[in-house]
Amino acid sequence: VMLVLLMIFSSVTAIFADVVGTSYEEAVKALMDSKVVSGYTDGTFRPENTLTRAEACAFLVNYLAPTEEERNAAADSGFTDVTGWATTFVNYAVEKGLVKGYTDGTFRPSNKVNYQELAAMTVNALGIDPEELTGGWPDAYINKAKELGMYENISVSKKNQEEANRGDAAEMIYSLIKYKDTSVKDAVAARLVKSNEALQNVKSMSYEMVMDMGMSMVGESIDMKSVMKLDMILEPMSMYML
Repeated sequence: VMLVLLMIFSSVTAIFADVVGTSYEEAVKALMDSKVVSGYTDGTFRPENTLTRAEACAFLVNYLAPTEEERNAAADSGFTDVTGWATTFVNYAVEKGLVKGYTDGTFRPSNKVNYQELAAMTVNALGIDPEELTGGWPDAYINKAKELGMYENISVSKKNQEEANRGDAAEMIYSLIKYKDTSVKDAVAARLVKSNEALQNVKSMSYEMVMDMGMSMVGESIDMKSVMKLDMILEPMSMYML
């Protein structure tokens, strides 16, 4: 009994105490289960803390879920101010086009990320071609983010240039997962509906297969032709002529 209880409790992901009962709880719990976000060593997530550029890279790279080998193999971004744990995450994010550095050759990993910058990074994480977006920076990304529901659970009072917090970042990244799940399910369901509708309208089917073969043996050649035809009538009492 004790072993079973231990297995049950060990399989449950502990949620951070400072997000329990908040609007961030569902998103943070889902992203924890997917190993997209992590907290601090004291067992907190600190959802109201502002998000840094390095943390945004880590969250979104974890969302893309490369293997550790793939992340480590990303080309060196060459930023002089990126060191330590953030290095491979920034390198991978830059290589995949999620984010860019500054013209002076720095990345400024400790700089805070505002909502329009986070919107651009999350849209880029979906692999959407910037040329498919309408409008200039930052409206093109903000409009796409709104279309995808990224702002659905974020207070409308927050301005796009306001610094984003960790809780809202979790909400926006969580929306990517929900969007992908929904879009796949909807696409499959729509295709099944169309297939069923098409099948309902089929009254008869006809297949014809022609095979031409040539064989050569001891100076002699043989040509063979095979024709196979199959007619299927699905509508009763139908008449047709061959």
